Amino acid sequence: MTTLVSAPASATATRPRVIFSSLCAIALSLISFGVSVPELPESTTAEAARGYLTDNSAALRLFGISMAACAVLLIVVVGQLRSLMAAAEERRGSLRDVAFGAGILCAVWLLVSGSFHAATVFDGIEGLPDEIVLSYYGLMSVGDTLGSASTFAKGALMLAVGLAAVRTRFLPRWLGWLSIVLGAMALGGGLGVVDNPVTGALWYAGLIGFALWPLLIGVTLLVKSVKRA
Repeated sequence: MTTLVSAPASATATRPRVIFSSLCAIALSLISFGVSVPELPESTTAEAARGYLTDNSAALRLFGISMAACAVLLIVVVGQLRSLMAAAEERRGSLRDVAFGAGILCAVWLLVSGSFHAATVFDGIEGLPDEIVLSYYGLMSVGDTLGSASTFAKGALMLAVGLAAVRTRFLPRWLGWLSIVLGAMALGGGLGVVDNPVTGALWYAGLIGFALWPLLIGVTLLVKSVKRA
């Protein structure tokens, strides 16, 4: 009798999911670096707001769509990370839940902030009173405020993944330590109550680090999946 030896069914089922999540992480990072909002005018009059929204309607529409895409991609990535962390941690910790919860909060920020910026151009401002135009314009400031508050969720996500990677090595330890550093920088920037160069630098470092972090995660998981194939 001939016995065929093959990879476990769980491993063959998991590999495509890891590859898909890796590609999502890479796409998330690439989109994050390309997303930007046109510079706001210094004047906040109804006329200036109407002109800004009209002139930048295409860019704001693209921003809203990109942020929504980032939210979906991030949910896929943190879902996969949670599964990998659960398999590595077994029953020894709850870092996977912290990472997943923080990732969902980040996804909500992306979706809501993008919606606030793009709501006006999707609905159109033709014929709207000045007061309504200004209220739409003000929503963008609320979206930016949510972005500042999301720094804590970004930091918690990267810290939880980093600590789990260092402890269980489900990711390379260098990536775990880097995640811890980036997470601490994000939290340090968010904790800056007084405007000063240090917390400002940390905030921007956390912002750029969070955009770069999914790329490192995606490439690492993709390389590991290819090596196991």
